[in-house]
Amino acid sequence: DADNYYNGGGGTLQWWNDSNKHAAPFDNLAYFHNNGTIVNWDSSPENKKGQFKGTDDLNTDNGNSSDNTAVQGILLKAFKNLIDATDCDGFRVDAIKHVDFTWIRNWAQGLRDHASYRGKKDFIMFGELFTYNNSDLASFCSDGYGFNSALFFPMSQTIKSVFGDGNGTGNLGNTMGQVSQYGVGANRLVSFIDNHDLNRISLQISGTDTGNAVWKLKPALSFLYLASPVPCLYYGTEHVFNQGGHYNGSNKSTDNPDDGDWQRECMFDKGFQPGPAQGNKLAATDAPLYQHVKALNQARASYKSLTRGSFTERWQEGGAGAYAFSRVYDTEEALVALNTADGSKSINPQVSKPDGTEFVNALST
Repeated sequence: DADNYYNGGGGTLQWWNDSNKHAAPFDNLAYFHNNGTIVNWDSSPENKKGQFKGTDDLNTDNGNSSDNTAVQGILLKAFKNLIDATDCDGFRVDAIKHVDFTWIRNWAQGLRDHASYRGKKDFIMFGELFTYNNSDLASFCSDGYGFNSALFFPMSQTIKSVFGDGNGTGNLGNTMGQVSQYGVGANRLVSFIDNHDLNRISLQISGTDTGNAVWKLKPALSFLYLASPVPCLYYGTEHVFNQGGHYNGSNKSTDNPDDGDWQRECMFDKGFQPGPAQGNKLAATDAPLYQHVKALNQARASYKSLTRGSFTERWQEGGAGAYAFSRVYDTEEALVALNTADGSKSINPQVSKPDGTEFVNALST
């Protein structure tokens, strides 16, 4: 229960009492790190061998210890069993920078091999590495071993910059141009706008002005769903949750030193519901952004180019304004045009189809 990190070990591990002892197979103290808690989250090996905010930390280091090998084997078996028990089609793996790089990739490959043995030939494995550095993210999946996807943090930063802060629309194409670094993961990258660890996007771009948030998020969600390989929507964004206007960390105190997690509002009509989260949002299917996401999903279901097509930028501007891109799959081309400026825009994007080809408006027939 140490508040500090000790590189050489922080004393003798022991159970608080028998009732707090972990169940088998993790009832062996030798299976855990004994270095105290992480203080510097970006310092290695502290961020791998320390406890994550006080939680007991399993020793998965790639070493010669039989205890390490036992832990690795147990974790591989546990998640093989989870595939068999649930018939799931993939795993999102939390906080992968806090374990040994070689081991987590071996573990991921073992699970993909097991899934393939069960008939799941394209089992998706993507890890959460909280970084905006493409090369660091890509290192987990680019060669096809272990992970075959990644949580695309750089895209969340770009979407906020363009649709929230009014920066050049060409930044969208620049970020999409980085996906080739991810090798086999390029067509499986999971993109998002905001998530459970960040301040809500509605708060960041519009404060408590929900009408303005809806106006800005419609084109942002269009890009997320129609440009990225695998869009991921954080619950409540479709209802412009905004933490009741309270930024994480803005009211720290001795009793509440982090003042965090305000972005985890309740969807159901009970509990923590500041601002737009009030009421039963699970049933609020008439909300403007909910209906917009519904239309985007219907378009994705109707046109394979919007889920599998290659991406080509067709129009960009240096500031707030128009942006257009094509998704092409086989003989089908989808042209998507967005506008982040206040007024209307006229553009002349090029397409790959011959002159005379008729395009129809899939979102507003």
